[in-house]
Amino acid sequence: MFDPGPLDPISHASHVITGFAALAVAAVALAARKGGRAHIISGRIFVAAMLIASVTALIFMFTEFQAPARDAALLAIYSIGSGYLTLQRPTAAVKTAGYLLTAIGVFALLLMIAGAIEAIRIGSPLIIAFVTLGAFFLILIVGDVRYFRTKAPSRVQTIRRHRHRMAWGVAIAIQAPLVTFNAQLGIPFPVAFFAPFLLVPIVVATMGRGTVPGIGTDT
Repeated sequence: MFDPGPLDPISHASHVITGFAALAVAAVALAARKGGRAHIISGRIFVAAMLIASVTALIFMFTEFQAPARDAALLAIYSIGSGYLTLQRPTAAVKTAGYLLTAIGVFALLLMIAGAIEAIRIGSPLIIAFVTLGAFFLILIVGDVRYFRTKAPSRVQTIRRHRHRMAWGVAIAIQAPLVTFNAQLGIPFPVAFFAPFLLVPIVVATMGRGTVPGIGTDT
C-alpha cells in the first residue's frame, strides 16, 4: 500500500477514501439510466473523486516514485477530464481546458517514450507497461485532434467520445486497488495492472444503454 509518510497523512487519507468512493459511484452511474438524475449525480461524484485520487497519487511520487502509478494517474486525469468536458457547453474556458488536457496527454506520451528508451537500455520489463500506456495515450491524443478539427461535433460523436473517455477512467478506478493490494490478493502485478483495461469495451457497451443527454448537459 502507498505510504507517503508522516508528512503527508491528508493526501494518503484523501487518496484511499476518494478511490473507493469512485468505485462505488461508478457502479451506480453504470447501472443508472443514462442521463437520469442518478447517473448525472453519481457521474459528477465519480469525476471529482477520481481527479482527487489521481492528484494525490501524483503527490505520492515525491515520496515513493513508481512510474506505473504516475502514468495511470495521468491517464485518469486526461481521460476523465476530457470525457467530462465533452458534454459541457463549448465555451472558451471549456475549449481551453480541453487543450490543456491534451497537452497533459502529449507530455505523458513523451514520458512513456523516455521511459521505454530507458527500460530498453537497462533491460527492464517495464518496457511493456511504457509501450502499452504510450499506445493508450496516443489513441486518446489522435481522438482529440480529430474531435477538435470537427467544427460542430454531432450528438453521436459527442456521446461516443464521452463514453470511451469515462470507460478508461473506470478501468483505472478498478486497477488502482488491484495494483495496491496485488500481493495480498495473490494477483501477479502484470495481471493487476493490465487486466482492468480489458474491461474498457465492456464498460463502453454498458454505458451505451439508456439515454444520454446531448451537449450542454452535465454528467
